[in-house]
Amino acid sequence: YSFCTLLAHMARVREAYPSLDDETLQQLLDNFDGIEDKVLQFLADSDDTQRKKMRCDEAPAAQKQYPPATLETLKPRFPDTDDSLLQDVCVACGNDWNRAMTQLLSYGLIPVFSVNEEKEKKEKERKAREEEERQQRLKEEEMRKEEERLLEKRKEEILAKKASVSTLRAHFPDVEEDILREAADDCGGNWSKTIERLQSYGFAPSEVEKVANVETLSAVFPHVDPELLRDVADNCKGNWQKALAQLAEFGCTPEDGASIPKEGSWPEFDREATSDNYFDRDDTWQSDEDDAYSHALATGDDLKKAAHAHQTSELMKESMARIARQMKDVEKALKERDEQRKLGPQSCRGMSKTELQNSLRRGDSTAHAAKCFEKMLEKEAEHCGEYVVFYHSYSFAALMYEVQAAIAKVLYGLPDGFGALPRLLKEPFTGKPHISLLLADFNTMGQQDHDPRFRQLAISVSVSLLAPSSEAPPISVFNAGYSCNDLSFHGILFNLFTTLGLVKGEADNLIKDVVRFGNKWGLSGDMYAASGSGGCGPRGSGNKGHMIQMFINTSVVDDLAYASHAMGVIDDTRNPLSKYLTGKKWPDGQARIFVHPSLFLDPKQVKIYHYAADENLHKKRIQFQDELVKVLYPLLGRPEKLIKAFKGVEGKAN
Repeated sequence: YSFCTLLAHMARVREAYPSLDDETLQQLLDNFDGIEDKVLQFLADSDDTQRKKMRCDEAPAAQKQYPPATLETLKPRFPDTDDSLLQDVCVACGNDWNRAMTQLLSYGLIPVFSVNEEKEKKEKERKAREEEERQQRLKEEEMRKEEERLLEKRKEEILAKKASVSTLRAHFPDVEEDILREAADDCGGNWSKTIERLQSYGFAPSEVEKVANVETLSAVFPHVDPELLRDVADNCKGNWQKALAQLAEFGCTPEDGASIPKEGSWPEFDREATSDNYFDRDDTWQSDEDDAYSHALATGDDLKKAAHAHQTSELMKESMARIARQMKDVEKALKERDEQRKLGPQSCRGMSKTELQNSLRRGDSTAHAAKCFEKMLEKEAEHCGEYVVFYHSYSFAALMYEVQAAIAKVLYGLPDGFGALPRLLKEPFTGKPHISLLLADFNTMGQQDHDPRFRQLAISVSVSLLAPSSEAPPISVFNAGYSCNDLSFHGILFNLFTTLGLVKGEADNLIKDVVRFGNKWGLSGDMYAASGSGGCGPRGSGNKGHMIQMFINTSVVDDLAYASHAMGVIDDTRNPLSKYLTGKKWPDGQARIFVHPSLFLDPKQVKIYHYAADENLHKKRIQFQDELVKVLYPLLGRPEKLIKAFKGVEGKAN
């Protein structure tokens, strides 16, 4: 069982026997490994005297039939929880009560099993308010629909209007009848086209036609939001020409055949122009507001209005230019992604099939290792469009990485099989959002990348699966692993557990339990007993090695990694890595990666895959992780401990 399931079982036992106090219930769960059925069966089999000793007032409970999970059934259990969260959980869990309780408990929410009168009163008041709000929304919706209906009716009247001498005379009183008749006949009686034809002759409609409002603008821009049309009409004080110009600046296109002015007010631009040269033209966004600015400035009238008009025009130019740049950036990114995919896996770019086979033969020769290498190259081919890849080999650190991954899995709801996690605590990264700030202090670190300040934040990696000149060539150290023993693994775990809320004795006992569990699965815990001494290198014989394959988004890789020589010394010949690792030739050498937990827990930025040289552990890692979570029960087994652990990881004081 996961801890979320154990917590859900605790809630179900409480629901069947509400008089049980917390201490007794916790003792029963501990005695029966948190299994609900066994606890309920024990209580059912107990006689009255035994139940009385346990301060249990209820008669034996029958098998509980749980209701569907809905907002109404969950709200009494979680009265202080937001309704939208409860509703989302119900939908996500298919209204299954057990799954919904498990999900809510995983968020650290504590159910209430008796709702007092005051809470019931508040609940009734809440429902009354919601009903009142619902009625108000219905009323507003009806008013909106009525407004749309009237607007649609007006648009239909305008569009249905026929052009003839009599209907045109009201808008063009000074134009000869023959001209009006000819224009109407040529346009087949279409009102909008006839108005456009007359305007092309240089005739302006009367003031009635020029007024800009929602109705008149909707006839020209039927697909534009009426609220925007209303704002434009108000801003232009009903001026038809300015309203059309402002809508054009906003990118609104008139409907085909609609009546629009031909001179002065419409932006002069080539409608067939592409996005590349369209936004680069200096005269693209010349509008009536620019003309208004020039006129007012020349005459000395209304300088404030002129300044506002000019500012609005400049802002629109900047906005559209920014959109154009963003479009170009997207096109460039898509082009680069396609180019990277054509180049193929990063570790073997430019290699012939024979060269690749010869390189792989130089690696560890077990059948399992060969399958793992093949899988790694498949992952490279899958992600090479948007990510660059790194390889981190290790052995002694395996138990620590797995403990951190198991804690993160419970606290953040990570999926089964999530890769090992090199760093978990976020507090050491405070004030250092990217690797450049760590490198600023590098010259003050006498031990270079072995300095504790460096090790807290970064790890050593190879830039290719086949990198022969790396300090730890991945294919050569896969089985044995690669690690340092000049640090205290016991001290690192002790600091982790105490930071997450355990006291000294609890932390020491949990470390012993974790080491025993690791030994059971073949993860040596010898280095967790005391501080080691010595340097770095392959560790012993047998299949003790582990490898993390890390894919980092190309857009952030230079913030997280740099090419290096041994001991973390910067190698300027291969920096920046975003350029070096996306070239046409397979890369070589090593690097250092800034392992900020927030980014390593974000699959859009970093993707992590784990490979174990021990074939049994590699195949059963999900089972291994589930069992490790149970071993960590003293750290994560209760809601209050989960909250402490979460605050510890996030760097917030407990």
